[in-house]
Amino acid sequence: MTIKVDDLKPVTVGELLAQDLRIPLYQRPYRWRLETAQALLNDIWGAWRQDRASQYALGSVILYTAPNGERHVVDGQQRLLSLQLLVKRLRGDRSSLDDVTIDEQTPQIVRVHHHMRAWVNTAIPAGDRADLLSFIQENCALVQVVTDDEDEAFRFFDSQNFRGKPLKPHDLLKAHHLRALGRVRPVVRTTIVQEWESVDDYELEHLFSRYLYRIAKWSRGRPASRDFGIEELGLFKGIDAGSGSTTSTPAQGYHLSVQRSGAAALGSAAFVPSVRALLDPAALRARFQVDAPIIAGSDFFARVGFLMEEQRTLQKLLNEQESRSQFTRGARHRYVTELFLAAMLYWTNKFYRGDLATADPESDPDLKPAWDRLFIWAYGLRLERLRVTWQSVNLHATRDSLGDGKEGLFATLHESLSGDELNRLLISLPPIPVDRDKELSQLLRKIEGSAA
Repeated sequence: MTIKVDDLKPVTVGELLAQDLRIPLYQRPYRWRLETAQALLNDIWGAWRQDRASQYALGSVILYTAPNGERHVVDGQQRLLSLQLLVKRLRGDRSSLDDVTIDEQTPQIVRVHHHMRAWVNTAIPAGDRADLLSFIQENCALVQVVTDDEDEAFRFFDSQNFRGKPLKPHDLLKAHHLRALGRVRPVVRTTIVQEWESVDDYELEHLFSRYLYRIAKWSRGRPASRDFGIEELGLFKGIDAGSGSTTSTPAQGYHLSVQRSGAAALGSAAFVPSVRALLDPAALRARFQVDAPIIAGSDFFARVGFLMEEQRTLQKLLNEQESRSQFTRGARHRYVTELFLAAMLYWTNKFYRGDLATADPESDPDLKPAWDRLFIWAYGLRLERLRVTWQSVNLHATRDSLGDGKEGLFATLHESLSGDELNRLLISLPPIPVDRDKELSQLLRKIEGSAA
């Protein structure tokens, strides 16, 4: 990383906030909880009361200087925004946030602003506010790190925010693919960010960690880690569509031309849910094959949005099956439920032509055979083992026990072009110890009988 030595230094809060700093679009919105903001307030208040003449360190901030001279906050934006709110409140500045009513939809930064206003008004005597403000601006300092190398600055995204939480892998992927958009219209970039941020953070993490990442590993015959980490980001960075024929390999050029050709190009605009609703599900599955290379940029966001809807629908179908829903709840069945849903997401993505939103796995002749056989395959593990661990799930997903000579069910699906391949696999119930999970064993025997 090209670090500007002259800018590697401690700077006061006043000096830092006086700079024209920008928060890039790839940064996540303000997420600090009230408890986190209050901890910062308590620390500063305590330091001021103990020694008003001393210097107080508040960590570090990492800035990237763009070619146009703008300085972007790479790490520390949550802390800086909190400090800015506090400084304005101590100065007595009027804010448009003052009149915003708090309800369930209120952004977190508004909640923190109101909390700080109440704290200053009740905890800080009016005669001390100017002195505390001076202490924050002149005595509270952060170590400023400035770089003009964006790729290296990107690696700092996983650093720990002050009393906050590190960015998740899907946050880093968002940043990567926003950068890959290139010179798209601002309204497109804004729409993508808004759609992405409208999804619950936990749901995005769940989609990648429990499904997309595991499918990517298992379909290659490789074990997966329990959770998706930053060391595996390369699985989802994709092909840079802006690289052009002069730098792309023949393989990249092939996938770019196939995925961007003809009517298939319509799928690249499907990052908007209303657009996806107008497109045929089977055509979208053809456009966004789980195990096909990703095209970086808008295609990534469209793919993730579509696959999230598919996963949600599969989960809903399972929850609505009265005979099976009781086995989808609780820690005891968590791993096998995720295993089943991952297998179904992969199978439907490759082979199902219908609309999952209107499908009935009990009667759909195209869906029912796979639904039943994969349920037996996944939940049979619950009967086979007294205790299902992550290691046993990994082994079950990758072991050659299906009579196909390949490394597991996901690897078999990866090499298959027809959904009928699943019918040729030796999927059957394992020997069931006496008195183990009687209700589940009865259900699987009934399914196996009807599936035979």
